[in-house]
Amino acid sequence: TIPAIKNTVTKDNPSLSIDGLGISMTFSSITTDGNLDVTVKDPNDIVTDTGAESLDGGALKMISSGADVTTVSSIIDFGLTGSTAQSGVMTITLPYDVSTVTAAGYTEDELTVIHYTGGEWVTESYCATNTSDSTITCTVDTLSPFGIGGSHKSSTSVGGCIDCSPPYLEDSMIVTVASNEPVVINSNDISNIVAKVGETVSVTLFVNDDNGPSDVDSVSLFTNFISNPDMNLFYANNVNNIGEVSTSFYQWNEHIDDLSYDGSGIVSFSEPTVLIDNSMEVTFTMVWTEVMAESEVMYRVFDARYNEYRDTLPLTIEITESDGTVTSEDVTSEDVTSEDVTSEDVTS
Repeated sequence: TIPAIKNTVTKDNPSLSIDGLGISMTFSSITTDGNLDVTVKDPNDIVTDTGAESLDGGALKMISSGADVTTVSSIIDFGLTGSTAQSGVMTITLPYDVSTVTAAGYTEDELTVIHYTGGEWVTESYCATNTSDSTITCTVDTLSPFGIGGSHKSSTSVGGCIDCSPPYLEDSMIVTVASNEPVVINSNDISNIVAKVGETVSVTLFVNDDNGPSDVDSVSLFTNFISNPDMNLFYANNVNNIGEVSTSFYQWNEHIDDLSYDGSGIVSFSEPTVLIDNSMEVTFTMVWTEVMAESEVMYRVFDARYNEYRDTLPLTIEITESDGTVTSEDVTSEDVTSEDVTSEDVTS
């Protein structure tokens, strides 16, 4: 084991970066200033301490959340020392080498972040891969050893694929602005939803999974995308396909606390309502206090076995001045109004 790299974390500076390792980390809140030790673990110690299997070339093999995983990076241990204390979640960014991934027989979309906690390896689910920087950033709620590994979707420790399909969105969704009639939006066309400052905007998604809707573990909604925003880096990891960052989002979680953030200071979220029948119906409700240019809306879903899917919704949201009036003449062919909805379109 290489001696620990000691880092100072404080209430005013809850972030750190270790250039030599390519690692960065941000705490949502440091409650008592102090130190964080970051240690590159000896593979032999990991074999002894966790039951992992040593492979040729220094890689390790372990079972993580029921699947076979082979490491493509070092195992890094994170630990607060002394009286240092934190609260809430934190983000950890770990690097990987593409040539190492390829040599091990994996693709970048087969990479996962593994975490040794509670006496077993688990696969972190709240993660995003940045293929441009060759890094993976995860939101976690405990510290201990982490690493990046490859796992083929087509095999598990018991043979055959067990729940390897991510959750999916049903073809239609419902958007409601203020007290207007709900609007059903289909996946075939992109619709611009126009609301005024102070009006409530609700977006209802219907999510399902191959193991049924109860297997869905997390649903997130992202909007207010901006290029190079000045915001807390802890939350700046939700990016659209042109590099803009979501500055307003809500992440509903089944087993940990929800995560909500508005770096722009103009959007407030209510706690989503979640209903389960033939699918999981999740309604996100938002109110804007200032105008917002037309913005994409993205979503991300996880199931209980950490399968993830994310995509852009077929709608955009635009917020106009509260004293303006948007009439049918103001709505373009891509905008949606209540006239687009029949009584058969809206479900209860």
